[in-house]
Amino acid sequence: MLADTFDAVLFAVLGSTKWTMRDLAARVGVSPKTIGRYVNGQAVPPVARRHGFVAALRDLDRPLLERVATSLGLSLDAIPPRPRTPADAATSQRILDAATLEVAERLDAGPIRVRAALARFVARLAEGNIDPGTAHALLTRG
Repeated sequence: MLADTFDAVLFAVLGSTKWTMRDLAARVGVSPKTIGRYVNGQAVPPVARRHGFVAALRDLDRPLLERVATSLGLSLDAIPPRPRTPADAATSQRILDAATLEVAERLDAGPIRVRAALARFVARLAEGNIDPGTAHALLTRG
């Protein structure tokens, strides 16, 4: 069986998720114009960005994500694990409050200032499309 073309797979992704090209662009970190070129078969992501493209779509259903990976010439090993189910809002709030207080104590700073700094930190991670696991690994090495 022939592998799907990248443009055909993206069309399937858009159809099954009901995302707009703008939604997909925001998710993978490119412009909507670039997604348009991908969907129209005029371009594909550069080789260096293909793993990141697949990682950004890791919450798609597995068969569709496999089609994305293979259409980009990647092995199925390139597919990262599915994200875990997030904690409910109350649990998340308790964890965040405890972590904020711990950081405030260690830095001898007020929790309000720490919370503001952490909010900026998390926003920067999101802007850079950096998942918390990668951030943790980078912060803790050497």
